[in-house]
Amino acid sequence: MARGLYGWDVYAGWTESRNLIVFRYRNGGDLGWIPKRAALLPEDLDRLRDLLDRNVPRF
Repeated sequence: MARGLYGWDVYAGWTESRNLIVFRYRNGGDLGWIPKRAALLPEDLDRLRDLLDRNVPRF
């Protein structure tokens, strides 16, 4: 696998706040996030949620 790319199995779950999509990694307590403003259209954010729901559980 290329450096910087991860499989879905490295993520323990995800959730969202008002401004962020937040990931929790399986390695313990590390978090990652994507600002919601990165989505150009509301539909893009919906597609991201659908993708995440298919691959990672919500917490």
